[in-house]
Amino acid sequence: MNNVLRSHSSYAQAYIDHIIVYSKTWDEHLIHLRNVLQELENAGFSVKLRKCTFAAKELQFLGHKIGGGKHGPDEDIISAMKLLERPKTKKDVRSVLGLMGFYRSYIPHYAEFATPLTELTKGKNSGDAKWGKREEESFCRLKKALSEATDLNAPDFGKPFEIHADASDYAVGCCLTQKDEKGDYRPIAFVSQKFNKTQRNWATIEKEAYAILFGFKKFDKWLHGSTVEIVTDHNPLKY
Repeated sequence: MNNVLRSHSSYAQAYIDHIIVYSKTWDEHLIHLRNVLQELENAGFSVKLRKCTFAAKELQFLGHKIGGGKHGPDEDIISAMKLLERPKTKKDVRSVLGLMGFYRSYIPHYAEFATPLTELTKGKNSGDAKWGKREEESFCRLKKALSEATDLNAPDFGKPFEIHADASDYAVGCCLTQKDEKGDYRPIAFVSQKFNKTQRNWATIEKEAYAILFGFKKFDKWLHGSTVEIVTDHNPLKY
């Protein structure tokens, strides 16, 4: 399907048999829809009208809600995840982490919150998980963070970016933001990563510096040619 729509990739994306067409104006949208439908017909594909949604300002697509220059997690899925019961085996923990990890881009410091659970999955066996206070707190923090997940904004390449970088003993976390007309921060993306055993032994200034480097690497696709400001609370790195 991606090959069929390759020439329309600036306004149409496909995942298996799911297709989304997006436009800035109504007139553009009519043209884009006509182009995509014609391309599908030329390739011998058909669509079922009852499965289509047209002219929507917001819609659900592959577990996300999209519209108005923003995207966020599907609220129905998040509501179901609030009801998740404590995993009892390592296999259960891996399944829970896989489900929650799908939405990690909406959760600041996801890697830090999830560390106790990811450590619980070590080893090849899938037997009972040794659940304690630390694991329970991790599980509850992740569910709470998901229920409060922030919608993310589309970047405006005419404005400067800010990378908010932070490090803890166990992980790094970064948020890419831009300010709106009122001067309020608009989050664009969250990224995080758990430290490995060697990194955990780094000095604090090394961890904080790595957080900045990590943010630049992860947000690289947005930052080329743009003004970028780094925000950190670690005084030795300020100037």
